[in-house]
Amino acid sequence: SPAYYSYLSTSWRGNVGGAILEDFTMTDLMTLTQYKELKGKSLANVAEDTRITKLITSVSNAIKEYIGRSLIDYYSEDKTEYKKGTQDCFLVDEWPITQAIVAYKTPTGYVNLIEDTDYYIDAPSGQILSASGANFAPNGVRDPKFIRVVYRGGFASTPTDILMAAADYVEKGLKQEQSVQKNMGGQDVMNYPAAPMGRLPTHIAVILDNYR
Repeated sequence: SPAYYSYLSTSWRGNVGGAILEDFTMTDLMTLTQYKELKGKSLANVAEDTRITKLITSVSNAIKEYIGRSLIDYYSEDKTEYKKGTQDCFLVDEWPITQAIVAYKTPTGYVNLIEDTDYYIDAPSGQILSASGANFAPNGVRDPKFIRVVYRGGFASTPTDILMAAADYVEKGLKQEQSVQKNMGGQDVMNYPAAPMGRLPTHIAVILDNYR
């Protein structure tokens, strides 16, 4: 697994699962309260709340990049993806799919296809399949945006196993920052660039790999 770095902003201009995200505000996978409850920490102790909150954002973004999915960002928000349509099925980035409108490109714009007549949705796997078994695009068409999919998918809330993995990853980052701070003679590491988080611990990678 590659090394991951702390991302201290929730506003991304980047690539998740092959889709370009322009200034999209990502939602953290867990709250400060959830982290403290999972790790048995006192809710009344707020001394490290700022540091922990930044690590939660860092870890949330790293997990989303690792698995290529946002998990919760598009459950109630539309996401648009484009496909070549040169096969009889394709995958979307966020699954399970909760709803989807598929359209094909014409010289005058996109025209919606009809669900269960032109295409089927395999919600759990994130697949959209041609009802006829033929490719979505006619032979010879090589337009990378021939098919447009406007859909919603993912989870209403972060799955429990992902929450546990994220909490462990935050704990790892917190301990690492404390170690760096100690080595720097007690200076506040919040004033320095984020250090590499290192390779994913095996037990965390095993959980995340189920969502890739």
